[in-house]
Amino acid sequence: MKQDGLNIGFSGGGFRASYYCLGGYRRLVELGLDHKVQGITSVSGGSITAGAVMKALADGPFTDVKDFDDRVTKPMTDMGLVNIRRKLFWKLLRRPHKLWAPRLNLSMMFPEMLKKEIYGNIKMNELPHAPLWNCNAACLNTMKGFYFNAFSMEGEKIGRSKDIDSISVAFAVAVSAAYPMIFAPVRLSTKGLTFIDTDGTSSYPDVLPEYLYLTDGGVFDNLGTNSILQEEGDFITMDASDRNRIWPPGYKSSFPTRTLRILNISMSEMIYLRREILSKEHDRRGIQIILEDNTEEFIKKQKSFHSIQRLAWDYKKYKRVEELAGYLRTDLDAFNEVEMSVLQWIGAVRMDAALKLLYPEEIPAGKWKETPAFPFEDIRYVEKVLKEGEKRVLW
Repeated sequence: MKQDGLNIGFSGGGFRASYYCLGGYRRLVELGLDHKVQGITSVSGGSITAGAVMKALADGPFTDVKDFDDRVTKPMTDMGLVNIRRKLFWKLLRRPHKLWAPRLNLSMMFPEMLKKEIYGNIKMNELPHAPLWNCNAACLNTMKGFYFNAFSMEGEKIGRSKDIDSISVAFAVAVSAAYPMIFAPVRLSTKGLTFIDTDGTSSYPDVLPEYLYLTDGGVFDNLGTNSILQEEGDFITMDASDRNRIWPPGYKSSFPTRTLRILNISMSEMIYLRREILSKEHDRRGIQIILEDNTEEFIKKQKSFHSIQRLAWDYKKYKRVEELAGYLRTDLDAFNEVEMSVLQWIGAVRMDAALKLLYPEEIPAGKWKETPAFPFEDIRYVEKVLKEGEKRVLW
């Protein structure tokens, strides 16, 4: 890889991550710097956006931001308005014989739903090689990460296989986003597949299992840091991981809430450790754009803060909006236009600042003092919608 290239990381976090990352990449295109991207690594909700970007790039690079909106933003918005989770459950209920194993059958239906709604029949090996996209999952067989790209599929303790002719973009994204609370692990048959280690020998101990069991990439690494660390060049990670709240005095939790809280503790600590690892990359230029930080906090964390102080806008005016967006639900429930637009705006604002820190000499002169405009006039209404958007709806 070129050392002057840029590696982008799209984290997990359901649709919240999808639209946050979408706004960030759109700003890259708007500033004319998307040609610098040499690699994209994605997890779960971030993989939904990465897949849409890569599918569009299979038809050629983006000519401008309008072209990006036509080929990526609009399909992503149309998909977000569709309640994928509800459609999957309705499809399941129409087939009573499948109710014996609902999570397993939802996993089998998920790739077909994604294929219908956004990706079509395009295969991973039909995608462009630049930027190279690594779509991350987790493997239950080995308790390690597993990923798909345009050349191969690979996992630690499994090895690499170039037998990916049958792997569709929809399948890779479905595996990466197979949130365990809804979906059972996705089975990948190893029949006819050859996995070899980098030295050309068989990798898996003894006999390769009949099936690999793959699940949400966030279970292993919600930030996709492994791919970032293996590449050279600059990096920007867009991190929409869960923001955790301290339980207030008198808070009454239910059994499901307590159980989920226990799982969240492990997940949160893993994410903080991954962030710390990235922050130790002192010999590379890298910026972590974390949704739970408001924009003022994000900018002040940067070493060259004073160089972008001229990005003058009223941080305090939108502080509550940014806070509420960080608490939006992380599932595949439909998102409304306010939620999607605000997440994209926050992603664009953060990416704008990150690019002006990393590549000040390449920013078009007319874009230096320009920051992405807030998409709505009535801030109080937006705050109300975002507050309602925190709730997880079972149906």
